[in-house]
Amino acid sequence: MGLLLPTKEGILVEDFILVRQEVGVAHVSLDMDWWADKQIELFDKHGIEPWRVSCWAHTHPAGINRPSTTDEATMEESFGGWDFILMLILTKAGHFYA
Repeated sequence: MGLLLPTKEGILVEDFILVRQEVGVAHVSLDMDWWADKQIELFDKHGIEPWRVSCWAHTHPAGINRPSTTDEATMEESFGGWDFILMLILTKAGHFYA
């Protein structure tokens, strides 16, 4: 989960929060109940609006900097009803996809 901050230039990923999830080579299952509870906690404690944690960041160690079919399925399954979500993919070589 990325903590987003709007800037004049666009959106800055200000911080990262590790998400409770189950992950395999070709499988990701995000704990969306945990994600919802974290949004409430961040709002109650710090006034952080829920849209500011609408960033799913993950790595592709093999270096492919585009969404896989697993990524696309996870986005639809986990965030399909959301108004806004940013997918950020980082690689070991320093490439990214957003």
